[in-house]
Amino acid sequence: MKKDASKANPLRARRLRLPALALLALLGLGGCARSRSLGPDQMLAFAAAGEVRPSAGNQSLFVSGVPDLFHELTPFIANRDLVMADLAGGLEFNCDPPPGEPLRWQPGWLSALSAANIRILNLADDHSLDCGRPALTEAVSFLLRQDFYLAGVGPDQEMARAPVYLTRNGITIAIAGYLLAPPPNSAACADCPGPALYDRDSLIAALTEMKSRASRRIVVLHFVERDSPNLTPEELAIVREAIDYGADLVLGYGPVEAGGIQRIRGRWVIGSLGRLAGDADGGINRADGLLVSAEFTADKMMNLRLLPLAIVGGRPRLLRGEEAAATLTAIVGASPSEVQDNATLIGDILYLK
Repeated sequence: MKKDASKANPLRARRLRLPALALLALLGLGGCARSRSLGPDQMLAFAAAGEVRPSAGNQSLFVSGVPDLFHELTPFIANRDLVMADLAGGLEFNCDPPPGEPLRWQPGWLSALSAANIRILNLADDHSLDCGRPALTEAVSFLLRQDFYLAGVGPDQEMARAPVYLTRNGITIAIAGYLLAPPPNSAACADCPGPALYDRDSLIAALTEMKSRASRRIVVLHFVERDSPNLTPEELAIVREAIDYGADLVLGYGPVEAGGIQRIRGRWVIGSLGRLAGDADGGINRADGLLVSAEFTADKMMNLRLLPLAIVGGRPRLLRGEEAAATLTAIVGASPSEVQDNATLIGDILYLK
């Protein structure tokens, strides 16, 4: 059974096999993504941001009742139909995290995301698995009950790799998320709860299905964690394959620094969205994060915006005007040569003036 969200949480239908999620059967399931004639004014406004990373030094930022964590971004993302971010760190359910593992979420902190209209969470590198598969199952169950849409995780690999379908304003988009390197603390298991591990055949099958069911298709890849956002030849081969089989937009997580922008056969690739809030890791001289937005219609993606962010005191600050233009120019200058040679790139990317 595939994920769908025409009217309800798109993941409930495929999560019911999880023991901890049996109670969701009482809540009802969404139907299949609908296909109908669209008017010229119908579109879906989408945004995607980087990793939200709690750590020992900034946990007070996430406590319920702190409404200003995303204060600068809320006016912009509040009017988006769908907003995605990466939940870096595992939910804490009576679990002592491994030594040196600071990324631990308290369930009450999620209200900061909901208040900012962040409802789609990429969990392809969720650290709940550090506490065992039952902890991941409980975390997924809790997030679904809070009406978040989850990508890149599931009760088994088949379901973890399946696309998420979301319909707004008559437009259906599909999101498929994958982890490129296996989790360090867990053996691969095809029939166990876990993140969606990249597999070529599964990616091709997902995109083939997405082309028949969705107007626009997004592939999210969690690359190996490192400083540079530029992709290795092996990673770039996977990205090109995703585009070959129909991806409209490829977004990356993992690298600390935001950037690694490329345009391949007219399709945009962002090697890393960097950070959204919490731990910025320091040492970034271009941008801590990127907020990507676009409008989708039945036949095209338009008005792509890359909004550079700086993390100040754990909170995102939106760069504007000349500062934003200079930051984007620096990001492009650090991107692959085929992007640097495109003299119209900055003019093609819109940003807040």
